[in-house]
Amino acid sequence: MSNCNQTTADIFNKYSATVAQDILAANTTNGNAAFINNNPLHYLSSACNQSFPSIKMKLVSTKEIEDITYSLISKDSHGYEEVSIKILKEIILYISSPLTYLCNQMLSSGIFLSRLRFPEIKPLFKKGG
Repeated sequence: MSNCNQTTADIFNKYSATVAQDILAANTTNGNAAFINNNPLHYLSSACNQSFPSIKMKLVSTKEIEDITYSLISKDSHGYEEVSIKILKEIILYISSPLTYLCNQMLSSGIFLSRLRFPEIKPLFKKGG
């Protein structure tokens, strides 16, 4: 990888990894009480003076969960959950029903599992272009 491409990837990675902390620091130093009190709901209510239309998410089916799983590219690598796509494809018929239930509960309640809130960002430079 050329030095310029590596520098670009490093800058993007630094920005992605620190954007939330930078926003928090800027609002704390500017005296935003919602951030100082670490109360995101108060911040949102003060930042949004108008109501938003409710969003209705269509519930998913077991077949959709299975089809999406089978459409993924099989790899041995894994994320924080330590389950590879290859293994997931082998066990999906056994876990698709409870997985569908969990997904539908999250969509209908708007409450998502706390572990699903932590993205893993890894910018990768690809040759060419």
